[in-house]
Amino acid sequence: YSREDNNFNQDVYIYEMNRDKTHNISMHPDDDYMPCWSPDGRFLYFLSKRADNNTDIWRVALTRQWHDLSEGEWQELMEKEEEKNDEKKEKQKKSTEKSPIPLTIDFKDIHLRMAHMTRLLGEELELVVIGDSKHILFTAQNDEGTGLYSIKWNGKGKNVLLPNVSTPGALTLIEEQAETFCYYISKGKLYKLKVNMPSGNEDNANASPPKNIPFNARLVIDRANENAQKFDEAWRQLRDHFYDARFHGADWNALYKKY
Repeated sequence: YSREDNNFNQDVYIYEMNRDKTHNISMHPDDDYMPCWSPDGRFLYFLSKRADNNTDIWRVALTRQWHDLSEGEWQELMEKEEEKNDEKKEKQKKSTEKSPIPLTIDFKDIHLRMAHMTRLLGEELELVVIGDSKHILFTAQNDEGTGLYSIKWNGKGKNVLLPNVSTPGALTLIEEQAETFCYYISKGKLYKLKVNMPSGNEDNANASPPKNIPFNARLVIDRANENAQKFDEAWRQLRDHFYDARFHGADWNALYKKY
């Protein structure tokens, strides 16, 4: 997750539940936010303004093993895994259950294992990682508008899936019958986009035209409860952040009960 400090700077954190310990992963004075795990448990991707005050995609290797591999070693590893994946697909046809992937994190000097993934002229806005962990989908804004792009796990092979989308958001990936679909919202409408990711180490990802999914929803608002919630939130904000801890002599708890 990401959170702001008292200077309104965002960093990315990982919380170890079994040790009740929080680790600052990004440790940088510029904003780092929107973390996204790679399903294979090797990397954590996130957005950062640490380079030239421009929002790009960055990646941190969760162990030194994945940080230290050369490009040739990665290529050899990917080819071997592609062969194993073919065997797994055959087994999965007979079983619907998927084995969980173990997650190992080496927190020592983890903030030094960063890699710069994108360097577009505009601002990257949102990202999601494909289930095979080999491709990342993201939205980015430039002079021509906002587009939906894909890159490989190593930052190479950039492709434009949709050149101009009006304010896309809430990217969500869903796998349906061995096919990947990206759902997103644009101008209040829900769209479904079939993403054709290449097999093996090819680069040419592409997408079919997006399909609008019409829907109706009914919203019921309880004005009394809504106003009570507003009051509670405003009271808590002043309780926690008012510059005078003594509230100029006022009993803040008593005033809450009174009003």
